[in-house]
Amino acid sequence: MEIIGFVPARSGSSRLKNKNIRKLNGKPLIFWTLKQAINSKLFSKIIFSTDSKNYVRLLFKSLKEENIPKNKIVIDFRSKRES
Repeated sequence: MEIIGFVPARSGSSRLKNKNIRKLNGKPLIFWTLKQAINSKLFSKIIFSTDSKNYVRLLFKSLKEENIPKNKIVIDFRSKRES
């Protein structure tokens, strides 16, 4: 059986701008979520759904810096309207 993880990260937060890429211990907040999902080994793939190419760039940069493979991550680019 295939188990799929889903991590939404929209860029247009109304209360705290760009909260998903705010630094926590030197890394964007979304990094910690994806790192735990990958390291859990529960998911055959993880869908990272976002409306921001910048979020994807920062996430992949952080994963590379920590030598964490990104092969299980599937990017779902949403339009700003779908967010």
